[in-house]
Amino acid sequence: MAQIPPSALKITKMTVNKTYEMMNLKQALDYNLETAISMFFLNQEQEIAEAGRVLREKGLSAFLKDSK
Repeated sequence: MAQIPPSALKITKMTVNKTYEMMNLKQALDYNLETAISMFFLNQEQEIAEAGRVLREKGLSAFLKDSK
């Protein structure tokens, strides 16, 4: 690694760090959406459970289609 130019090491480190950040972004957004659903439908526990199941099993696109 000592023979690699410092600028190349810096870019590689930034890329690796960004990749790790991006890997958790989807999980964070999914969790945020489930929490938002819970707040809006607080008294409708069965619907919340179903919405969460659709999100986990089929993803956000399927959830948004089902909610229209």
